[in-house]
Amino acid sequence: MKTKTIFYGLVVIASILLATWGYHELPPTVASHWNASGAANGYSGKEIVFLFPAILVAFAAITEYVIPKDPLYKNIGKFENEWFVFKTGFAAFFIYLQALFIAYNLGIPFNFSQLLVPALGILFYLIGLMFSKAKRNYFIGIRTPWTLSSDLVWDKTHAIGAKLFKATGIAVFIAGIIIPTQSVWVLLGLVIGTTVYLLYFSWNEWKQTKHRKK
Repeated sequence: MKTKTIFYGLVVIASILLATWGYHELPPTVASHWNASGAANGYSGKEIVFLFPAILVAFAAITEYVIPKDPLYKNIGKFENEWFVFKTGFAAFFIYLQALFIAYNLGIPFNFSQLLVPALGILFYLIGLMFSKAKRNYFIGIRTPWTLSSDLVWDKTHAIGAKLFKATGIAVFIAGIIIPTQSVWVLLGLVIGTTVYLLYFSWNEWKQTKHRKK
């Protein structure tokens, strides 16, 4: 665990160094928002480059100091490796996003969505991998009133959730390459659909479990 914490700390340091370099190289005003087609449509001061390491630092603080307070923290240890893989993927995604942000604002031409969306697909696939092993806790996973009330409902919901998130990740990855100008809508549609379905699934499983106990 200590080695993994050190590794994540090195990733955060790398993000800070990249942000510091970018700050000195970027123009005073930079593109900071892109539309679904990948074209810039919002601008900010270049200090926004430090938002990326700030998010990683906040995430690290939550994982190191808040999540261990979970009354069911011992269950997180049961999928520690999958949790670490996700955290690593999350950090890698933000450094990649940070690199895209800097490259775009240094004048390197590319479609932002076409390079961003496939990376989001990979991140969603990693979420699916984590869900396949996740055990009941209050911070990580599909946390509905019904999954948190029952290990059985939790396990069934995460079994189907893992498959849906993996499928979403693959679909989004492919869409980002084949139809980059529409891939954001594919992402939103799949995420919203998956979320709504899993809410219904967990409620329905809880209802059936409660009925079987009668």
